[in-house]
Amino acid sequence: MRFQTIGLSCLILLNTSVLTPLTLSIPAPFRVPQALAQTPDQRLSEADRLYQQGDKQIKASQFKQALQSFEAALDIYQKIGNRSKEALTLNYMGLACNNLDKYSQALKLYQQALAIFRQLGDRFNEGTVLSNMGGVYDNLSQYSQALKLYEQALAIRTEVNDRDGEGVTLNSLGLIYRNLGQYEKARDFYQRALAIRRKLGDRFEVGQTLNNLGEVYRNLDQYPKAVELYQEALIIFRKLGNLTRGEGAILNNLGDAYRHQGQYPQALESFQQAAAIFKKIGARVSEGTSIGNIGRVYAQQSQYQKAIEFYQQALAIQKTAGDRIGEVRNLKNMGSALYKSGLLAEATQTLHKAIEIFESLRPGLNDINKVSIFDTQADVYRLQQQALIAQNKTNDALEIAERSRTRAFLELLQARLSAQPISQFPISSSPITLLQKVAKQHSSTIVEYSIIPDNFNIEGKQETRESELFVWVIKPTGEVTFRHVDLSPLWNQQKTSLPELVTISRESIGVRGRGIVVSQTPNAPKAQNRLKQLHQLLIKPIADLLPKDETARIIFIPQSSLFLIPFAALLDEEGKYLIEKHTILTAPSIQVLNLTYQQRQS
Repeated sequence: MRFQTIGLSCLILLNTSVLTPLTLSIPAPFRVPQALAQTPDQRLSEADRLYQQGDKQIKASQFKQALQSFEAALDIYQKIGNRSKEALTLNYMGLACNNLDKYSQALKLYQQALAIFRQLGDRFNEGTVLSNMGGVYDNLSQYSQALKLYEQALAIRTEVNDRDGEGVTLNSLGLIYRNLGQYEKARDFYQRALAIRRKLGDRFEVGQTLNNLGEVYRNLDQYPKAVELYQEALIIFRKLGNLTRGEGAILNNLGDAYRHQGQYPQALESFQQAAAIFKKIGARVSEGTSIGNIGRVYAQQSQYQKAIEFYQQALAIQKTAGDRIGEVRNLKNMGSALYKSGLLAEATQTLHKAIEIFESLRPGLNDINKVSIFDTQADVYRLQQQALIAQNKTNDALEIAERSRTRAFLELLQARLSAQPISQFPISSSPITLLQKVAKQHSSTIVEYSIIPDNFNIEGKQETRESELFVWVIKPTGEVTFRHVDLSPLWNQQKTSLPELVTISRESIGVRGRGIVVSQTPNAPKAQNRLKQLHQLLIKPIADLLPKDETARIIFIPQSSLFLIPFAALLDEEGKYLIEKHTILTAPSIQVLNLTYQQRQS
């Protein structure tokens, strides 16, 4: 009897938040009355019936009920000594537990099944169990362990010529590498899976894999190729008949590829079709995502009021569906539309809601979800800074800038420095009084930078570039001063972005990457020019606020690419290095300075 893997070759839905985890408890095993199994054959027949019942329940996503059926079947198989079917049942029970987020129980069940299959010499199902175990570790964000198990499973499935299982595991490997951002590797695994699916003639799986491959090309910004793959997948799903979540997912992904290319009518049509399918089949979370994406299309065309209407529709659905991550994304998008419409107070309120929801969710997110929502989170904090600065609330904007860069770092740092669980170790919301207190504690002038990007429509395509630099200077006395630097001349005159300037500045002094290893012979004239440019952007706008005493300390709080800047080597117009004028330190955030200060004190 062959065990079929259910649900491991997933269909990716772009911009869709993770479904709310089920919190169903596993019931006690259902006991079969002895009257129903008087003879071994009758008992075996009853166990097989329960097994088939569990199989149908798994396929109908009735995982709680499936466990009841499988546990009852398992009890009989164990009593009559049918080891093969005992292992198959344990395997299925592991699958049900995995879908109920009962990961430790799923692993125990899989390990029991694996031990039996190995004793029986059943290599075929050994490969199946190893692949399923890899899926559990993938869900737990333990990627190295997941990859190890997938690779073992792939080797066995190739050896025993389990072509269907080989395709499943290749798809799973593609997914994990995509989640890790290693898109070229993901593409290779998906292409291998696709070749197998085509040979087997499994049209549904071909459609799924084409969609997943399209997602990789979208991540690589190769949108025409992504559109081609999505369209091929869509044709397959439509020929199969019946509206499915898969067809809706492909339409949603296709719409996003069109949106990135500035093909707005096609994008709207795709998103509208996706939303209609999701509504018809009752997939509320996905419906909210597609409606929100319609809003994004209107926002890109500067039709902000229309965009806000669709964001509000999406939010109403996401609230009722419990899609908190989707709610954060739509609040961010709505905040952006309100800000660009000049409704600054409304934008601030909307973005504040997004920040509150995100920060309440973050401790419970696994690594993949933290990564998937990171861009949204960063955008929310940056938009809030812009909205506050536009209202001349510069101190409030500093608090948001500090709050944005501190959350993840402090979670990790506090977890290492404290015996308390992170949930019991509150992170400050960074009031301005605390930031002033830290400057006084360290007897230092603190300079905090925040890079603000903006979206530009270049030949019908959306591109993101750094457009502004916000700078706050906090003196030891507590005085806070804000300065603004326009970065657009850097691009307009030199066609260079700030990160590119940082990179070529480091290379001109013989340094590449994040290390300090000299990679080439320094070019002195070029190095001086680049270092002067960076001084012009980063130091000159605040030079009058810096201490005159060369022994007085300055603590720079950079952001993103600015962490790679050799601040000590920056050159002013007179050819003096910054280190000649000031004592320089750097730190990741002001709150990190406060935390380390507290640790030293204790």
